Amino acid sequence: MNTQNATPSPELEALLESSRPIQDLNSEALAKSIRDLESSPVHVAETRKAAFVEDVLRALEADAVTKSELARRLGKSRQQLNILLDENKRNNFTIETMAKLSTALGRKLIVRMLASETEVQLNRNIVVQRPRSTAALINRKLSASKCSISSRALKQAKKSAEQSYLMKLAA
Repeated sequence: MNTQNATPSPELEALLESSRPIQDLNSEALAKSIRDLESSPVHVAETRKAAFVEDVLRALEADAVTKSELARRLGKSRQQLNILLDENKRNNFTIETMAKLSTALGRKLIVRMLASETEVQLNRNIVVQRPRSTAALINRKLSASKCSISSRALKQAKKSAEQSYLMKLAA
């Protein structure tokens, strides 16, 4: 699907229109909160584990593989697999467990540590690293002063900046 030409659904349009504008956006406080979250080992671990479980579930659906079949490939019971993939449990995946799940699904596992200012874009098994220059520039402009902006306008500004950056990369 080409997201550049995609238009929001009527439901999304209605939701965006009914969203109240963000008043007195304190982007410095927001940026600090985001930095605090991104530097929390607990948050980083939990979000990465949740993303991994989502990847496993997407792979199962894309390949029409049942959880029972995956459990068989792993030499586990379906119940053990359900516990492992339960996002409400505080599972502590080892890299070995992640690798077993990935290879059982014919997928690649990428585990990397990058500089904190690096933004990552996954594209066809290739990790593209780029500085957060565009996003950082927008955030700096917004944080220069408190402002009043609707959530829809903020989303459109971010989308526009991302598209222009990707066009520059393609050129």
